[in-house]
Amino acid sequence: MRTRILLAAGALLLLTAALHAEDEPRMKRTPARNQGWFGVSITDVTPKFAREKQLKVKEGAFVDEVVDESPADSAGIKEGDVITEFNGKRIELAEDLTEAVRGTRPWSKVTVKVNRAGESKSIAATVGRNRTRTPLAFSFPHGEAMAFAFSGSTEGMELMNLNRQLAEYFDAPGGQGVLVKDVKKKSNAEKAGLKAGDVILTVAKEAVADAGEVREALRDAEEGDKVAVEVLRKGKKVALSLEVSAPDEMFFGDRDHYRIRVLPELERLQERQKELQWKMKELPEQRRKIERLRIEEKEAEI
Repeated sequence: MRTRILLAAGALLLLTAALHAEDEPRMKRTPARNQGWFGVSITDVTPKFAREKQLKVKEGAFVDEVVDESPADSAGIKEGDVITEFNGKRIELAEDLTEAVRGTRPWSKVTVKVNRAGESKSIAATVGRNRTRTPLAFSFPHGEAMAFAFSGSTEGMELMNLNRQLAEYFDAPGGQGVLVKDVKKKSNAEKAGLKAGDVILTVAKEAVADAGEVREALRDAEEGDKVAVEVLRKGKKVALSLEVSAPDEMFFGDRDHYRIRVLPELERLQERQKELQWKMKELPEQRRKIERLRIEEKEAEI
């Protein structure tokens, strides 16, 4: 809940800025599932930083932290490594590595050069998929609708990640997949033929390992698109076609009407903001009342 409120607050700030903007460059969301992910927290290596850390190189991306079970972790990248080259691209600053990773297709095999304790090493790695859950897209203000996508729709499915025991019970290939716990009546999922007990193996021909990846895959499709979904049902693979509806988004300013439609969280946040503004306006009068009471109290004491 706290995260959702923070997201809503951030979106509200962007909304306010956009309403006062003139003709700004338009930005659109790049599908998260098409971006690479490596799983490291990094810092620029500058000459000063290199001296402080006693590094043997004066440029690159210093690895502050490695995410457990991430592609970097699996490849053997360690905290304190300095990444100097990624798949043939020279890395001078942390930003170079960020761009190189995001520009690499998920599941691509790459070579990463690092400097570890003064020794240069070449490490083979496989890039993962960007696991971002809150992509942002917007355009100012003459053009396509602005949208903040907070969460992806599951088209009426209640999903559950597979643990080891469930994967064994459903005989999921490689222990991967997402269990469909329930399907709402008259939903797109029901119309597509999805049923409780199905194990989703792929969406849009991409393997899925958790519910978030299912949402990402559906969110990356356009409204009205038919997305291929492969499920495991009673030990057999079944191919289905799932129609995608509009995502849970906040739109403001479409090409024709410049309307506003906000999420419930933002609506509540706006109401709270209005209440706060009214209370702030009342503060000077409240202060004057308090001051008058103090004066009257002093006069009574005298």
